[in-house]
Amino acid sequence: LVPTGDMASGQGGETFEEGAGARREAAAAIAQAAASSVAHHASATNTSIDALITAHGLVERQYDAVESSFAAARELKEASAKQHESIKGHLAALDDIEAAISSIEAGAGRGGEGA
Repeated sequence: LVPTGDMASGQGGETFEEGAGARREAAAAIAQAAASSVAHHASATNTSIDALITAHGLVERQYDAVESSFAAARELKEASAKQHESIKGHLAALDDIEAAISSIEAGAGRGGEGA
């Protein structure tokens, strides 16, 4: 046995075996703390992964909603273009009616010569 400690002060030190036991206990405590830390970080990582998966799902749903909105906007644009063409046709018909009315009025203004 090799004594350790402050032998000059008259205090006895611990033996090598006693020191080894303390070192083993300290190493076990460090290993336990490291294992606990690793488990905590693994749990936090899993929580983060779950949050990312959830966020990814939300982004996919938002993307689908935006795609649907764009599709609806394209359909609305096409319907508006068709309505615009229809209105142009109605205006042309109104122009024809006005021309016919003007022609009738012009004929009536000549004293009914056209009749």
